[in-house]
Amino acid sequence: MTDTKVTVSGNSSLKQGGLTGLYTIRAVDAANAAISGATFTVASTLSNGLSVTQVQTDAAGNASFSYTPTNAGEDTITVSGLGLVTTNTVSVSNVDFTVVSPANNTTVTVGSTKDITVRYLIGGAGQAGQIATFTSTRGTITCVAPCTTDANGQVTATVTSTTAGPATVQAEISGVGSVSLPIQFVAASPSSVVVQASPSTVQPNSAGNTSNQTTIEAVVRDANQNAVANTTVNFTLLSDLSNGSLSAGGVAKTDINGRAKIQFIPSENSTSKNGVVVQATAGSATGQTSITVSGQALT
Repeated sequence: MTDTKVTVSGNSSLKQGGLTGLYTIRAVDAANAAISGATFTVASTLSNGLSVTQVQTDAAGNASFSYTPTNAGEDTITVSGLGLVTTNTVSVSNVDFTVVSPANNTTVTVGSTKDITVRYLIGGAGQAGQIATFTSTRGTITCVAPCTTDANGQVTATVTSTTAGPATVQAEISGVGSVSLPIQFVAASPSSVVVQASPSTVQPNSAGNTSNQTTIEAVVRDANQNAVANTTVNFTLLSDLSNGSLSAGGVAKTDINGRAKIQFIPSENSTSKNGVVVQATAGSATGQTSITVSGQALT
């Protein structure tokens, strides 16, 4: 067909024995209009796996197939149809240098240790005796000298940190490359709770109204002033002459910054200065703040 255009798009590199690649054939005419119902044959010069060997374009002029990288080397995917032959080169590497464990974004408690294991394979076989260098953007990471891969191609280092926050661990083998792993150090032992009300003075509400509210925020930290994330904070009213209430049953969990928030909702009654006292408790740590309910009730 004159001025017909056929393209093949997809991965240009894959790992032997790794994830399959998805490829899309697109056929258009001289006016760039989709050609539907066109039949194409698909082949791999390295005899790698193909989900289909013949496909037909849909109404949008597209057809898809998956490719399984079983055999390593420079492979050529050949697509034939509409009197045209189109190729796509895929580099299938037999080198597999990956993080085995833990998973991405694993949380590690501050002060504890976590093993990081990487693996180096060629053609599915472990490569022993390869020296690995580990680094971390937070804390310290150690590997027993000489820090070389074993018969399975694996080597393990141990990371720890006294501060909370994100970290990226990297392992490198000279001449092979590097792999990285994001993790998150989190504090787990509440030592202090700082509580604030914003605003600290709030007007009462008329009967049945809840428009007037104030936000109670607790910040939870450990003994080293690290934010304690994902811990439960219980808020209670130690005194409340306004006869108000707390939202969410007075329970909230801290976010990644150690902050937990609820709302205090006053009733119709005003109080003297600091007439409402709210306590926040996380583990054995507590903190308090005061609120004044004053002014004309909203109707």
